[in-house]
Amino acid sequence: MLARLLSLVAFLITLSACSPTPSVEQKMAITSTDTTNTVVNQNIFKDDFGSKKKLYQEVFAPILDSTFYKTPQLFLQQLSTTYGQAYSKETSVLTFERQQILGLKDSIWFINCLGPTTNNCTYPMQQTQYLFDLKGHLLHQSQAAVASFIPAVLDSMPIFMTITHDCEGNGQHHFYIYQQGKLIDIFNVLIENTPKSYDTNPEGGGVFRKDYLETFIEDVNQDGFNDIVLRGKWLVLDNGKGRQYPVSRPFKAERVEYQFLYHPTKEVFLLTE
Repeated sequence: MLARLLSLVAFLITLSACSPTPSVEQKMAITSTDTTNTVVNQNIFKDDFGSKKKLYQEVFAPILDSTFYKTPQLFLQQLSTTYGQAYSKETSVLTFERQQILGLKDSIWFINCLGPTTNNCTYPMQQTQYLFDLKGHLLHQSQAAVASFIPAVLDSMPIFMTITHDCEGNGQHHFYIYQQGKLIDIFNVLIENTPKSYDTNPEGGGVFRKDYLETFIEDVNQDGFNDIVLRGKWLVLDNGKGRQYPVSRPFKAERVEYQFLYHPTKEVFLLTE
């Protein structure tokens, strides 16, 4: 009996020695397979969402303490630590003011910073906007070429407008109001279908005069509700026969206008065809 047991142990040892040890490539393959597990991916997205939600829930103390924002560089350092604001000696605060926004009873803090670009664009500097409520909670963060509060559309409360663009110099307008605890873009269109309203890239055959379309608040359809109109000139720089023209002396200038009519029942602005 003992002899059989010893023989079995020896066989198992031999079998173990003959089993191949996973190579580095095999281990990497196993690891890669494990990380694509659906449960793991769900946890990753859940964690990211939770972190972002927590960031918007926490109180940004410097916005409540005038000793911070009266010293711009100290305030910018706090923004850099908390929200990743690009920071260097060239970073500056362009705007720091209290504002009103449609949908929110209390006023908010509007901060617009100018700092080094954080992407691969050729633009050396970029503007980053922050909106905080009076309790120090971040309501909105964006990177836009233009940011301002436009005249009231409904009840004497302004709308927050930004104009964003990509690295190629093409972009769109966005209009935000406060609704259901957050800022939402009130254009009821998908971003892919939002008309281009910012263009500084002549490779597309032309550019917008003043870089982007201007914003006008008008009651276009005379229904008693103000609408949003984007209007301007498209400078044609190609005559279609291979000749290129400079921006200062374009081939021709074409009128461009987009009308977003307000629908009171849906409380949205829809692009008219």
